[in-house]
Amino acid sequence: MILISINSESLKDMKKSKAQIFFIIRCISNCDAKLNFKERTIYSYTCEDCGSQKLSAEWKITDDAGNVPLEVMSQNASTTGFLTPNLVINKNILLKTKNYTFTLVVGFTDSLKRVTFEFTKTTCSQPSSGVCYINPTDGYALETYFKIVCYDWEDLDGFLSYKFFYDNNQSQQMKLSSTSTVDYPMLNAATTDQPSLIDFVMGPGDEKNDYKISIIIKIYGKYNAYTEYNKLFIKVRPSNKLINMTDLLIGINLNDTQSVANIVQAVSSTTNKNAASYYNNTPTPINKFTNMEDTDAKNLEKEQELHLLQNARTEMIDLLSNTPVSDMSSFKSIGDALALSSQNPVELVPQSQNQAANIVMKLADLLTKENLKVVGADSFETMTQPFVNSISNLFEANFDYITPGVVFPTSQTIISTIKPNVEDSKNMVSKLFKSMENYFIAAQSYKVPGENQTAGETKQFSFMLKKDFLNGFSNSSIGSSDGGFILPDSKDMFNESVQNSPVLINNVRMKVMAYTWDTNRSQNILSESQSLSISDVNGRPIKVSNSSQPINIAIKNLPEKMTGKNISLSMPNDVYQVKLPIALDCNLLLKFLFRNDENNLTNLIVYIQYGKVASKLDYDIVLNISARQGVIMTKNNLTVFNSNITNTSSNVESNFSSVLLRNQDVRLLSDGTLMLWNFLNSTYSFRNKSELHLSFSYVGPIPNKKVDVNPYTFDEPESIGTFDYEMKSFCAECNYWNEDVNKWMSDGCQYDVETSSFLVTKCKCNHLTAFGGFFVAPNTIPTPTFAMFKAGYVLFVTVAVIILLWIIGLIFTRKMDKKDVSKIGVCPLLDNQAEDNYLYQIIVNTGSRRNAGTKSNIFFTVVVCQCPFGDNGFLQALQTQSVDEPATCTIISL
Repeated sequence: MILISINSESLKDMKKSKAQIFFIIRCISNCDAKLNFKERTIYSYTCEDCGSQKLSAEWKITDDAGNVPLEVMSQNASTTGFLTPNLVINKNILLKTKNYTFTLVVGFTDSLKRVTFEFTKTTCSQPSSGVCYINPTDGYALETYFKIVCYDWEDLDGFLSYKFFYDNNQSQQMKLSSTSTVDYPMLNAATTDQPSLIDFVMGPGDEKNDYKISIIIKIYGKYNAYTEYNKLFIKVRPSNKLINMTDLLIGINLNDTQSVANIVQAVSSTTNKNAASYYNNTPTPINKFTNMEDTDAKNLEKEQELHLLQNARTEMIDLLSNTPVSDMSSFKSIGDALALSSQNPVELVPQSQNQAANIVMKLADLLTKENLKVVGADSFETMTQPFVNSISNLFEANFDYITPGVVFPTSQTIISTIKPNVEDSKNMVSKLFKSMENYFIAAQSYKVPGENQTAGETKQFSFMLKKDFLNGFSNSSIGSSDGGFILPDSKDMFNESVQNSPVLINNVRMKVMAYTWDTNRSQNILSESQSLSISDVNGRPIKVSNSSQPINIAIKNLPEKMTGKNISLSMPNDVYQVKLPIALDCNLLLKFLFRNDENNLTNLIVYIQYGKVASKLDYDIVLNISARQGVIMTKNNLTVFNSNITNTSSNVESNFSSVLLRNQDVRLLSDGTLMLWNFLNSTYSFRNKSELHLSFSYVGPIPNKKVDVNPYTFDEPESIGTFDYEMKSFCAECNYWNEDVNKWMSDGCQYDVETSSFLVTKCKCNHLTAFGGFFVAPNTIPTPTFAMFKAGYVLFVTVAVIILLWIIGLIFTRKMDKKDVSKIGVCPLLDNQAEDNYLYQIIVNTGSRRNAGTKSNIFFTVVVCQCPFGDNGFLQALQTQSVDEPATCTIISL
C-alpha cells in the first residue's frame, strides 16, 4: 500500500540531473485506516532512479501536542531505529485510541537539501467488558463434547471476531527472534465471526498438570486489536476406549476443513499422549522360565506398538490430504493439525511422509501477496509456526527412514518394516525445500533494508533472514562462529550494476542430513550443513559462482555421530596397536578421551607414525595425555604443551598451535585435538602404505579388578580390570551440494587447516550453496568384469592355487586327526599274567616357577579299561602308527 508518492521534478536541486525522481513511502504491515497497536507497523521508503547515491534520513513521531511520546522513546520501540529511510515500530508500543504524526526528512548524503514527508495515523480501540464460559469443564478425550460461548463484548470501532485456542502442553513451539507471541492450536479458524463453538472434542491434558487444558480466547476488533481472555480451564482425562475413527466421523462433512482439522487435532493429541506414555512407562515382560526380563518379548511389543502408532498417523494424514485448503483460515487449521499428527516423526511411514509433504506444498502455495495483504507481520509469524514445524518433522522422518540402523526410541528395535525409496525421498525433500523457499519469500516481504535480522529455530533446522542493500553485506558475518559465513567485499562477488540493489539473504542450518539420496556420500556426513542463498526482492536467485576472494564458511561438527575406537589397557606399559587406513590427502583429526580414570591416575602414551608401525624407538609423534595436565606433544625432541583435555567447552577458541614442518605436518589444537595432514611428506610415505599406526600404553597403577555379575546364577566372579580410553578420528573435507548432478562435490572449496577444530570445520570456497563436513567416503567396490580379470589374472591364479592347496592339506590333516583317537589308552604286554601286579606313578605338575605348589587336596578317578585284542585275540604290544581299535573304559567304584 502506497502512503505517499512524490514526483520530485520540482526538487531538481537535490540532484544535478534533470531526470525525474520518484519518492514513495509504502506501507508493508498494519495498513488499515487505523493502526493496530497489537501489530508491527512497517513503512518502507523507496527512491526510484536514485542510482548509487546514498540517502540520509530521520523519522520523527509526535503526538497532538507536537511532543515525542515516552512510549516511542523506549529502547525496544523499533528494530530499525529512526535514522534510516525505513521504519519498523514493534507491537504493543503505541497506545490505543491515540493520534500519532509521522515525519520523515530525507535527502542525499552529499547534499544539504532535504525533503519532508508527514502523515497522521490514529490507533484503534480494544474490545472490552465481556465474558466467556465453557461447558462442561470436565470430560474424557474423544468422548465428551464441549461448547464455548462468549457474550457482552463490545468495541468502539464496531465489528468483533472471536478466535478460540487451547494449550495442553503438547504443541511444538518454534523460536523466532522477531516475535514474542506464543502460537497455540486453533479450534475455529473458519468461524471466527461467531461468538461460540458448539460440540467439539479434545485430546487429553497433561498428566503432570492434572489433565488441565487452558482455553485461550482472543476477541478481535475491526482493526484486529484483540483482548485475551485466559480464565477458562477444562480437565480432559484420557479414555480407556480404543480410538474408533468411524464413530468420530459420523455426521462430519469431510469437506469441512474446520471439523476435520478439529478431529485430527484431538486424535493426534491422544496418539501423542499414548505414545509418550508407552515409551516412558512400558514394563519389560518377565520370562516365566527364568524369572528374568525378556528383552525379545519387549522388542516384539515395541514393534507391534510402533505398527499401531504408524497406522494412527497414516489415518490422520490421509484425512488431511483429502481436505480442501483454499484460504488462510484453512492454512491455520490444517497447519495446526499437521504439526500435531507429525509430532513423532519416527511413526510416519514413507507413504504418510509423501502425503504430508503434498499437504505442506498446498499450504505453501497459499503464501501469496494477495492472501497476505491483510495479514500483519506479527500475525504471519505466529500463524505460520505450525507450518514450519511440520517441515522440520518431515525432514526428521525422512532422515530416520532413509538412514540405515535408526533405532526405535527407548528400545533396540530397528525400523525396517518398510523399505524407503530413494527417489521418493528425493521428491519429498525437494517439496520441503520449495515450501521453505515460499515461506522465506513471504517472511522477507515484511522486512525492510536496515532492519535487524530474523532468526528462527526448529528441532531440525534453524534459519536467518535479512533484507538489505547488496553493498551492505560487504565483509559481513552471517550466522554464528560455529556455523555461518563471512563474506568478502561485495565487489568481489557481484557486478557494479547491482551493488545498490536490495537483496534477500536466507541462511539455513540443517541439523539432520536432508540430501539423503546421494547414498554413497550422505551416510559419511558428520556435521550439520549450511546454505546461504541471495535473491532479489522478487525471490529470483542471484548466484555466486566465481568469487575473486574466498568465502569463509564455518560448519558445526557432530562428535556424537562419530564412532570412536575403544582402547582398553590392563597393565602399565602393555602395548595396544591400532591401524587406521587413510588417504594421502586426508586432513585427519584425532581426539583422545578418558572413560574410567575418575581420579586422574594415569597418563596415556601414544606413539604415532604414518606408513610403518610406531614404537618407542621409531615414531613421528609421541603424545603424553593426562586428564589433569592436558596433552604434551613431542616431535624431533621439540615439546608442545596444550590445554587440559577435560575442556569440553563448545565455544570456538583461538587455535593456538605449533606447526612442525619436518616430516609429518601436525598441529596440536587448544582443545587437545591433534590434526595431521600432508601425509605425502611424512617420513615413511615412500613405502606407499596408506595406514596410520598408533601404539597405546599407559603409565600408572594397575586397575582394580572387575566384578562380573551373572543374572542367571548370581555368581560374581572377578576378572582383570582395565583403564578404558576412546579415540575419535575423522578425515575432514569441505563439500557442497551440486544441484545439477544431485551429488556432494568438493571443487571450488578448500579445507582451512589454520582455523578448523574438532568441533568446527572451516572452509574457503568461491561459490555459495549447501555445505557440509565429512568423513572421507570409503572406496566403493567395483563391479567385476572380464577386463578386470584380464588385468589381475596373476593375483587371481595365486589366490586360487593357495585355496586349492589349503583344501588338500585340510583333507590330509583331517584323516590324521581321526587316527589320533585310536592311540588313547594303555596297551598291556602279551606276556602279562592275570596274577601279575604293577606299580603306576601319577605325577601332577602345578607349575614350573618357584612357590608354585598347592595345598589343595587332589583326587583321581580310577577306571578299569576293557581292551579287546582284535580278531585273533591278541593285540600288538608295540606299534608305531596305530592300534586296531580304541579301548573302552568303565568307571568302577573302589
